[in-house]
Amino acid sequence: MGSKKAILGVLLITLAAQAQAADWYFDLAFAHGGDKLADVELIYDDGDRERTKISAGGGVSLAAGGVFSLSESLQLQTTIGYKEDGVHADNGSVAFKRMPLDVALFYSGDNWRFGAGGSYETHIALQGVYGPRFNFDGTLGGIIEIDYKFTDFVMMGLRYTRMQYEVDVGGWDYNERFEINGNNTSLRVAFMF
Repeated sequence: MGSKKAILGVLLITLAAQAQAADWYFDLAFAHGGDKLADVELIYDDGDRERTKISAGGGVSLAAGGVFSLSESLQLQTTIGYKEDGVHADNGSVAFKRMPLDVALFYSGDNWRFGAGGSYETHIALQGVYGPRFNFDGTLGGIIEIDYKFTDFVMMGLRYTRMQYEVDVGGWDYNERFEINGNNTSLRVAFMF
């Protein structure tokens, strides 16, 4: 129920920002970092093998939301997104998926933006086609970001996200709680209009 309220809250903030002449915001990000969650071996038709890992902080994300101008140099940015680090093949897949809800305050001057805020991640799961699904608790983390604006519509940024995940792993007769480091750095390409 808490994640539904958080999603609704971010959507309401975004809609309110749009009603106040805000800009629409979209970004694509590539992240690296966090603890290793899975080590996957790929075997190709020609017999070649390749190992790859899935990490708690890594992956590709897409986000959309709004940027509300509070003053000439201050902006409130709200986004909702989808982030995944995974391996997908013809005979199976393994992926770590989550939905980040971000709210950040940015100081903007000339071509640079500097921001800080919070990220609440919900609908967090590690699952494979042939294995169990592990559902993680929703979690709140912090973000700091610096962006360079090439134009009024296009910018590129670097973001550090501090995130800690928790998951219960167990069976019929036991249960153990794990804490997993999801801290990561991401390179972002963003569009505002």
